[in-house]
Amino acid sequence: MELPPPLNPLAAVADDAPCWCLSGQPYGQCHKDRGNQRRANPHEALNLLAKQFRKKTGCLHPSAPEGCAGKIIESHTIQKSGPLKAIARNGEVYSMRGAISRVVENSGKLLPQRKGIATVSTFPGFCEKHDNEFFSPIENGLFEIVPENCFLLHYRSVCSELHAKAAMQYGEQILTIVDGGRDAIGQLQAQQFASDMNFGASLAEGELGSAHSELKDFWKSSDYSKLSFYYIEFNRLLPFVTSFAGTPKFSPSGEVLQDWSEEKLRSLTVSSIIHEGKSGFVFSSTDHDLMLSITADFEDRRVGTPSTMLRWVVANAENVAFQVDWWERLAERRKKHLLELAMIGLPFGGPDDELATYMAEVEVLAPETVSRSFSF
Repeated sequence: MELPPPLNPLAAVADDAPCWCLSGQPYGQCHKDRGNQRRANPHEALNLLAKQFRKKTGCLHPSAPEGCAGKIIESHTIQKSGPLKAIARNGEVYSMRGAISRVVENSGKLLPQRKGIATVSTFPGFCEKHDNEFFSPIENGLFEIVPENCFLLHYRSVCSELHAKAAMQYGEQILTIVDGGRDAIGQLQAQQFASDMNFGASLAEGELGSAHSELKDFWKSSDYSKLSFYYIEFNRLLPFVTSFAGTPKFSPSGEVLQDWSEEKLRSLTVSSIIHEGKSGFVFSSTDHDLMLSITADFEDRRVGTPSTMLRWVVANAENVAFQVDWWERLAERRKKHLLELAMIGLPFGGPDDELATYMAEVEVLAPETVSRSFSF
């Protein structure tokens, strides 16, 4: 994989030459006097990113724009009336979603925020008509574990991640304010961080766009045979829920699956459901070998525990919500471990040895019997 060229603000650049930050602007009109400008406030860039995430770009239904009606609405990725409601206290949970936008105010740490379940897992991805009709089988009534319904979970997770990767890229407006008033090294750090984020997000957006097109074909043909599904259910309600599309570096047991410098990344989705008061998780992927690696681990009852599930989810997903009472009572040592896991894969402040961080022997949940599990 060809990486973008490194940035070098100390290189001699003529005023009319392209700026070192790769903006395409002449140096004289871009970074020449950046150090003398108003000192950048990190919150400005983060606020702009937050606005980008809320931007409504159109309906992602497989047949859109055909059949679309009503405004683009906030679609839940985790079912509000199911998993979120089940773990909520007074309609609230602790959510990791959006923690990256608060990393500056939290001194470089990703911290969950207490939020209402009405907005905790939403994104502007579908028109009102399609959101209501398309996802009705998994939103209304008891969730039936069949390929058609599990496909809907998979599709929604991919759409959410596709929207997020498009929204999180630093545009020109953000790039011009992130390093104002900083010296050359500070400008380099800010621009390099933005460049790394844009590179990774752009790469992921391309892969997710291809996956989205493939999934639309599956839906139009009603053929879900190219997707592998796995379901695991525990004997009680666990204090967390999730929904995400990700490219895991490690299997649940700690086997290295891939590194993120590879040309094509291996991906899957994971979604929480509640069945008769018990926590269940639906895994799905078009990569059958990846699914075999994941399911083999969870079928090993020494590995397939609630603690492993939680640790693996936090290491791979931002869209995770915790039960309020459970999080507030959790020992600081266990909280610290989970928050370190959440930093895996980030281009700033993440652990030097990600696998060692993941494999640290910190049990965050008591052992629990698996009620049932199966592949289909």
